[in-house]
Amino acid sequence: MRKAIPFGLQHVLAMFVANLAPVLIVCSAALVRGSGEHLTAAEITQILQCAMFAAGIGTCMQLYPIWKIGSKLPIVMGVSFTFLGSLLIICTNPELGYEGMIGAVILGGCTVMMFGSIMYEGIKMLKNCEFNDRTMIVVSLLLPKKKQAN
Repeated sequence: MRKAIPFGLQHVLAMFVANLAPVLIVCSAALVRGSGEHLTAAEITQILQCAMFAAGIGTCMQLYPIWKIGSKLPIVMGVSFTFLGSLLIICTNPELGYEGMIGAVILGGCTVMMFGSIMYEGIKMLKNCEFNDRTMIVVSLLLPKKKQAN
């Protein structure tokens, strides 16, 4: 128990930094559409609170699964640095601003859900396929070949 409390505190502090940093980077660069002004401190605070609340909900869904959603493991869900570059390009454009960035995030999420459901159905379909020598030959012939230099 003497090691568990400091390690737990370290984990919580690391989670806060990892969740707050991308939000602060985007909010400090974001412009309001139309006016071209930066976000106010009150707006940035509200966005940070929403990000931490969403991270808490995602973490609770991982800890206490509902139906098939969740892993029953102490996984900390949060904000990702993955799309930081594209979000900065969108939110620093005076014509799009922060509002345009939110629309892009929603559209991107819908696209991921659409492709995910298509991939899920394709994987289910592949599980029923019989894989034998004939299938292996057809697949290997369909693989792209590297062009040889003349």
